[in-house]
Amino acid sequence: MSGRRILFVTSGLARGGAERFLARLASSLAGSGHACTVASLGRDEPVAPVLRERGVRVEELGPGAVGAGLRLARLTRALGPEIVQGWMYRGNLAACWATTAAKGRPALLWSVRQGLGDLESSPTGTRMVVAWNARWSSRPFAIVYNAFDAAKQHEAVGFPPERRRIIVNGVDVARLARDEAAGARTRDELGLGTGDFVVSLLARWHPVKNHRGFAHAAGVFARLRPEARFLLAGEGIDAGNAALLAWLDEAGVRDRCRLLGDRADVPDLLAASDVATLASLAEALPNALLEAMAAGIPCVAPAVGDIPELIDDTGVIVRADDPEALAAGWDRVAAMSVEDQRALGAAARTRAAEHYGIDRAAAAFEALYAEALR
Repeated sequence: MSGRRILFVTSGLARGGAERFLARLASSLAGSGHACTVASLGRDEPVAPVLRERGVRVEELGPGAVGAGLRLARLTRALGPEIVQGWMYRGNLAACWATTAAKGRPALLWSVRQGLGDLESSPTGTRMVVAWNARWSSRPFAIVYNAFDAAKQHEAVGFPPERRRIIVNGVDVARLARDEAAGARTRDELGLGTGDFVVSLLARWHPVKNHRGFAHAAGVFARLRPEARFLLAGEGIDAGNAALLAWLDEAGVRDRCRLLGDRADVPDLLAASDVATLASLAEALPNALLEAMAAGIPCVAPAVGDIPELIDDTGVIVRADDPEALAAGWDRVAAMSVEDQRALGAAARTRAAEHYGIDRAAAAFEALYAEALR
């Protein structure tokens, strides 16, 4: 596919999995000769400078529907994109607006980056934007999901099945290679000993991530393993989170936890970990686990979304919303010899490289764009 003008319209550029994957995808496409621009409905967000450093133009439109809409219309007319790719729910709706403002007839595509397992308990605003996506979902040429389970959930609420395309997330496996020196340094900085068994949860503060269930599991595991320590990072995961602190106190593990907040040094945090985990009640195909696998870290996670297919036999799958089962999964890895733990991590890294590399994902998007333009 020859170089094309591609405009990504995203809900934001926070340090979440969907945003990090967008940065990898746009960077890869730009490296293949496409003129990529990312228009974000946010402002002063951490992934924006990452994209700029990689040679991708970023326009942060800022909050406010009217002002952002006018700025997006001007940007679209100036760029003359051939492809307009929506990214996440609000970005999808804004991408529809962008195509109406564009000169010519750019191909419109959407991207859905999550499942709907927690829709009923989601805030009203989230339910409303999902409903508007369902109402307008016949407009794009295709809707790209990153997981089969997520596609089925959205189609159950009105998204047209004939628009479905599945392109799984991709990571830069080489960049995430485990750096033993960085891991040791990070452990030292966080006050973690060489004999500690470190379980990391890299997930933002959100009900679907189930930090309460994680805290319960941590309490169970700590009673089994005195050497257990827990490394938590993500937006809202810090000492100012009263609810999280209360759950950790209730589980008796607050002094074993490091609450790091939003961090940019994910590879170093993974290198300092013995196990990467999630406790989520719902997922599509989580980047947090995929990045851990690429770093060669064994993963223990619940059987939600496409996680079982992602991990396969390179980690431990447990029942969803079952803290005791989650703790037992961690203990299964902790009981292994160091050599067996490393072998399991190596198998995870191999699986990530063979099935979830960023080059494979970028090629799939390129093929889809060529189909849309035809």
